[in-house]
Amino acid sequence: MRIAIITNAYPPNLNGVSVAVYNLEQAMQKIGFEVYIITPRIKDTIYNPNVFPVASTRTPKVMSGEIRIPVIDDRVRDFLKQKQIQLIHSQDTMMGGMETILLATELNIPCIHTYHTLIETYNYFKFVGYKQFIRSYSQIVCNGHDAIICLSSKIKRYLRIIGVKNKIYNLPNIFTPPENNQIKNIDFITQNKLEKTFNIITFGRVAKEKNLLVSIKLLEPLFKHYTEIKYIIAGDGPELEQLKKYVKKNKLEKNVFFYGRYSRNYLAELCSFSQLKLVTSYSEVLPTTPLEAMCNRLPVVCVNDIAFDYLLKDGYNGYYQKLNSLVYFCEKLYLDPQLLEIQKNNAKNTANQWINKDISEEYKKMYQEVLENYQNKLIKKHFVKEFYINYLNLQNYLEGRVSNILTRPHL
Repeated sequence: MRIAIITNAYPPNLNGVSVAVYNLEQAMQKIGFEVYIITPRIKDTIYNPNVFPVASTRTPKVMSGEIRIPVIDDRVRDFLKQKQIQLIHSQDTMMGGMETILLATELNIPCIHTYHTLIETYNYFKFVGYKQFIRSYSQIVCNGHDAIICLSSKIKRYLRIIGVKNKIYNLPNIFTPPENNQIKNIDFITQNKLEKTFNIITFGRVAKEKNLLVSIKLLEPLFKHYTEIKYIIAGDGPELEQLKKYVKKNKLEKNVFFYGRYSRNYLAELCSFSQLKLVTSYSEVLPTTPLEAMCNRLPVVCVNDIAFDYLLKDGYNGYYQKLNSLVYFCEKLYLDPQLLEIQKNNAKNTANQWINKDISEEYKKMYQEVLENYQNKLIKKHFVKEFYINYLNLQNYLEGRVSNILTRPHL
């Protein structure tokens, strides 16, 4: 099968969508699919032949400079026709979902959409009716595709609530663990004297919806009581400068450390100097970073949002609790090294079990089913059209026969 994936994020970008698209591409290629990627061009990047980089426009700075809107023009249409694409898979609701529907309609092929992000929790634009606008727009986009992929029960329930009537496949992202390219004694660790301290880490995109300011505030009591407890924030994003200002204002420079942008291949080293991962975000759909942490033997102390229930087992590989309780469990793991070691091993075992689940066949089955259903619709549509034409012809014939009979002179 020949599929095209339209996305606003792809490596070397580093975020959840980028990683998910790359892993999906690799998995589908392994089972014999031809996969083509339509993505915004990043300067000085050399792409593989199956990637078609396009021009793009910026999103507002508050949303992060990495997120761009791909421009779908005649070059894209010609490329898809040339490659004889059979199905389009869109990865972004707001900045490509509608374009994908129009493109698929023009090419007379099916399109599916992965709803990655709970967009209404992204309060970048504070105007009256924002939440309802997002819900209405999401409903239109999702109902305009031939099928929707939900990454978790959380998002499936949400889409049904906002009025999505379409076929929904509940499929998680395909996950491939990052390569373990460790460089011993990286400067960040040695310069900040973090080799022997108890390091709590958060990594990923640094954005307001990730609730990182709340994480810092939750840990402040621990900083006062335990000088060995440190907090590392790895990643980049629109909220980074605000977090740095808060840390400086509250004189927490000896407690909170900002690593900045990181390569996914060097994540193992950061985790090797850490003891646990903290998560306070309620905006997630099917988060990748907790799984990455567990791959590197880190238990996860996490808010009890259903987006994490696919992975977290409270008291086994971390803790899955109310926001205000998280600091207690961070302290508990700090004070009990034996318990920490048990949960580290359990976290690694959980990650291994997840990685060993090969769901690429489920994606293959889903793609084939959508394509088959679409073709059946075309056959049915063609049949109905032909039937209607034949019916009209028959009706005209009969009307003509009746007319002839009525006007025929009687003997």
